[in-house]
Amino acid sequence: MEKTDLRTALDEAANRFIDTVFTAVRSSTVEELQSSLNGSAPKKFRTIYEPPHSPAPKRSTGRLARRSEAEIQKAVDRMLGLLKGKPKGMRSEHIKLALGMDVREMPRVLKALVASKKVRTQGQKRATTYMLKS
Repeated sequence: MEKTDLRTALDEAANRFIDTVFTAVRSSTVEELQSSLNGSAPKKFRTIYEPPHSPAPKRSTGRLARRSEAEIQKAVDRMLGLLKGKPKGMRSEHIKLALGMDVREMPRVLKALVASKKVRTQGQKRATTYMLKS
């Protein structure tokens, strides 16, 4: 495909324009760029130049430390206290979020909770709801 004179002229004009814009941006400060946009910088621009939110804590991928029966019982008591205010009960993921527990410690504590016979369950697997016995 052969370039025409018009195409060549347009390419040269576009390249000159791009060079002019890059020169202007490189010689400006971030504050100048933000003020020229009237504080309405695009989200991508803001995320690059504004400090990020605090990062989420990284979760350990290894095994949990062995817990004593007293620690497990303490977690069971915390769950019982939480369930007292919830007559319709709660699912395990909601309990985990409310108590700030690690997902890996939930099965053992839930098993101990059910074994205490102070709660009843309704549903199966992820849909299991834990509620106090009345």
